[in-house]
Amino acid sequence: PHFGDGSSSSSSGAAGDADDADADDVGEQRIVTQLLAPLDEGFLMQFRGNQYECVVRSPLQQELSAHMLPVKVESTEHLLLSPMPGSVAEVLVHEGDVVDAGAPLCVLEAMKMQNVLHAEHAATVKRIHAGAGTRVQTGDTVIEFEKADGDEA
Repeated sequence: PHFGDGSSSSSSGAAGDADDADADDVGEQRIVTQLLAPLDEGFLMQFRGNQYECVVRSPLQQELSAHMLPVKVESTEHLLLSPMPGSVAEVLVHEGDVVDAGAPLCVLEAMKMQNVLHAEHAATVKRIHAGAGTRVQTGDTVIEFEKADGDEA
């Protein structure tokens, strides 16, 4: 790796374990890094108490990455998403209801256990996407909201 002061280091350490730590001598300093986890394009590393997402690409991948469109991340704050696969046992609200943060919204049955899903923030129920008896997968929309003041989130 290359450091901000113009120095560089090479490491003979393997990058297999999530708890791998490697120490290198850079000039007069001893530099210690720790690999915390693999990522899609590199590693999550810790260096001097800070965590960094380090991208590892070939020169061709790096050149082509300049032409990639950024990934569009859509907000899901106006949705209640199923946190796990299961079936909706009971819906505790109706379309048009105003709910407060923490209010119970529905009961999801998964692995013979009933889990109550609560509102993360105050809102108005716009649409029920999954009624009682509906099978849902992780990430499926169960309930859609509007903001409490009536504007869509």
